Amino acid sequence: MPALLSMLFNLALTLLVECGLSLLFRSKPVSMAVLYGNLLTNPVLNYTLILVGTLAGRTAFFATMLLLETAAVGIEALLIGKMAEFKATEAIGLSFLLNLASFAVGTLLW
Repeated sequence: MPALLSMLFNLALTLLVECGLSLLFRSKPVSMAVLYGNLLTNPVLNYTLILVGTLAGRTAFFATMLLLETAAVGIEALLIGKMAEFKATEAIGLSFLLNLASFAVGTLLW
């Protein structure tokens, strides 16, 4: 799959899973924070992983993925905390669970 198509597929899948799950909160601020967080972090994460996987190999890919996923959880948690007025621990927990769900779905399809 070409890189751009792969990135678009990954973004669409992530938005489907994470935004879909965020709807369970029936809160527009939560859903908007999740949407904005993923639009901000997902393209950077996927582009970087494509580059690292191509240029540096499998070991660097997995180390980079762990680092970037952790950063994505943090950035998305900040947005959830600010936009939806969640406590820090709640925002981190929600961001972690949403990212875990989309990561699991992506891993199953990979």
